[in-house]
Amino acid sequence: MWPLHVPPLPDELFSSWIYRLANNHRISPETLINESLNKKLLIKINSLDIEPDSIHIDLITQNTPLSSEQFEKLFLNHYNSNILEEIINSLHFLKVNDPKNKKNGIVFCPNCLSKGIAYFKRKWLLTSSIVCCECNSYLMDYCPNCFKHFSYWDTTKKSELVNNSITSCRCGLDISKFSFPLSPTQLEIDYQKYIDFTIENGFNNHTQYSFTYLNTLMFTASMIKKIIKSPKYKKKLNKIYPDLIIDIEVPTNKWTLSERQYLLPIAYYLLDNFPNRIKEVFPKKYNLKKEFGQLPYWFEKELIFR
Repeated sequence: MWPLHVPPLPDELFSSWIYRLANNHRISPETLINESLNKKLLIKINSLDIEPDSIHIDLITQNTPLSSEQFEKLFLNHYNSNILEEIINSLHFLKVNDPKNKKNGIVFCPNCLSKGIAYFKRKWLLTSSIVCCECNSYLMDYCPNCFKHFSYWDTTKKSELVNNSITSCRCGLDISKFSFPLSPTQLEIDYQKYIDFTIENGFNNHTQYSFTYLNTLMFTASMIKKIIKSPKYKKKLNKIYPDLIIDIEVPTNKWTLSERQYLLPIAYYLLDNFPNRIKEVFPKKYNLKKEFGQLPYWFEKELIFR
């Protein structure tokens, strides 16, 4: 058994738990992985939190008091069928401090990190997560001091003995000490509560399968970005959502957290009293992008047969 036991906290990510476990043993998480787990993990560190393999389950259960069920809850695939195949596409992977890494930064709530033991939650990494309903605070994916993507992993560390805070940026700022100056709007909070309910329960009042709603939500947000370029549809959108300005050129899977914070509540608002608002705005003919695949029948039938 490893000398110290560090129990996982509610909804904690595997990478966050490994960091805290290593820190309590005063070694770097890279050393812990190299010596006690599997050094190949460091090569695929960006997918570390998706799912465990049998080797790691055995190692953790043999060396800690954790059961396999407790260990598996640390991974994103524990959401299981509630977001089904959307799981990999609905993530902001961990950003390692490595110049070759082009992934996005890890997402966090500064207020949550300031309460008790600091750790990072699974639900923050989902693309649908934009605010923290527990704190009524915006989520962030960058350091407010150096404006770089935040990460608690650093593959350049050589020292085996460390005692670093999981909330310390490389620039020196403790992100848990930062207080976001703005608060989410009621629409943004309502959106996040609805999404959290959908993922937790696997359904909502639109559909029996939550993953179809998430796919439809992203498609709707993508269409808003597209059709607002047309004066005709911009006028229609402005009747529902006055003075809407969208200047996002990158494809859906490259949206930053701030872009998702802007677009997803609007998409939720259009879907909220489905199909009324969305039928007023959407064109009668539109092309599906490959990334969205087949949209659910409950959505398409209202737009096609009108």
